[in-house]
Amino acid sequence: MDALLILSGLLLMLAGLVWLISLAFQRSLLWGCASLLPPGLLLYLFRDWNRARRAMLVFCLGFVPLIVGVSLLANRDAERFAALLSLQWLRLPADETGQALTGTFRGESFAPGLAELEGRTLMLRQGTEGQAMREVTIQLPVKPGSTVRLDVLPTDRGALPVVELRWRESEFGEPKVQRFDRGYTLHLDLTAEAPRTMAGDFHLVLPPASDTSLSGQVKLASDALAAMPPDRTVDSDQTLAYVVLDYLQRRYATERIELAPLPPVQWPATQVRLTVDARIDGQARRLALELTKATDGWQVSTDDQRARPARVTVSAVPETPQALHATRDDPLLLETVLRHPERFLHQRLRAHTERGGVASGTFAGLDAEGRLSILRSREGPGQAAYVLSPGEIVMLELLD
Repeated sequence: MDALLILSGLLLMLAGLVWLISLAFQRSLLWGCASLLPPGLLLYLFRDWNRARRAMLVFCLGFVPLIVGVSLLANRDAERFAALLSLQWLRLPADETGQALTGTFRGESFAPGLAELEGRTLMLRQGTEGQAMREVTIQLPVKPGSTVRLDVLPTDRGALPVVELRWRESEFGEPKVQRFDRGYTLHLDLTAEAPRTMAGDFHLVLPPASDTSLSGQVKLASDALAAMPPDRTVDSDQTLAYVVLDYLQRRYATERIELAPLPPVQWPATQVRLTVDARIDGQARRLALELTKATDGWQVSTDDQRARPARVTVSAVPETPQALHATRDDPLLLETVLRHPERFLHQRLRAHTERGGVASGTFAGLDAEGRLSILRSREGPGQAAYVLSPGEIVMLELLD
């Protein structure tokens, strides 16, 4: 109803304006041309008021449904009203991945929908694994830190990044690979955007025979997606979202929590009050939370579950499977998992760390250094792997 009123008001105003301009042209060609500009139209309105007043009345009547419609929209949907005033509807829709990176891949337009940096591998992909897919991967010489700055020219030699093109021309076609270890141009200037992304300039031009080039701004999901816990000391909206989600999962003892986008925060800040909307076990809830920044990072002020014992002491270890499954809340569970990891494979665990993080997912065993590997499904292909050393785990729960 509100949209209909706004549209009808605008149409009335347009009709009155067109009528007014047509009257000016009827008077003379000079007045008609002058009325196409605001000053000229106002001058004609005062000069020929007797003829123009009815057209002006139609124009003014358009304000009535327009104001009523805008008022209804503001009362019913404040966010939509704010978007209307900000003229967001005039802007071109952005790439939902946030990428401003475009180019060509073997002569065809290429706009990656997935961008990741895991270890030393930078990957840009368009399409999915099961469909016609095109992918650019760059194997960096060393594992990047918080920044990546790299410039390669076609004449350079030595330990250079290796660039690979991978593509599949049809859903059932065989994947093809083309590899370049020199003879290309590459510019990377990436900076970590805590806690989970890296962003910056990206420029790649491969040899002319490949007809492949990419240039623009890129945002990469970095290894921090699999690092647990993220740095709570970083001031960012992503940090607060992680802290709130972690708090709600522990408060309601469930992982079925869908967190709505948090209200924007004015940085810098050391204390934030938020109204949080979330679906917890399928039920909509609204909570008022206060978050404060302590020496170890951001936390919910009412969260009293983060103070946990620093280490787990062991006096005995159950040996039977029945006893193992009975240790859901038993602090001896960590030592039991370390001694008998094969009995817990593919079971769901939740690990609490010294820094207040929570890693929850499917247990995948111990690595060569005796660290626990916990897999968590994420959006898109692959899984996030939490790798935790026993020394940083202060509590381990068996969820199955």
